[in-house]
Amino acid sequence: MTENNNFYKINGYVTLEKVDPELLENKDQVTFDTNLKISNHSRNKLQTMASIGYSENQRSAVDVALQAWYNTLTVNEQKEFDLQVHTLEQRDVKIKSKK
Repeated sequence: MTENNNFYKINGYVTLEKVDPELLENKDQVTFDTNLKISNHSRNKLQTMASIGYSENQRSAVDVALQAWYNTLTVNEQKEFDLQVHTLEQRDVKIKSKK
């Protein structure tokens, strides 16, 4: 068993805003549920984020934490990250369009 010694802290305030899904419709992107195996410790932290109001639920807590991490990247690191995500999003569109 490997030990995870990574600790993260959100600095500042986090706000969430509900938006109309139709406004977010993007033909270059598809959304579907997936499974992600995480430790009970990470799950507990996500639950805590939701229960103390940093996120609406565990799912959005992941997005909040990812955005906080993303904001720590340099501009070049963000560009590299965005390119990789875009490539994976295109793959998802191709996979789902074949079904």
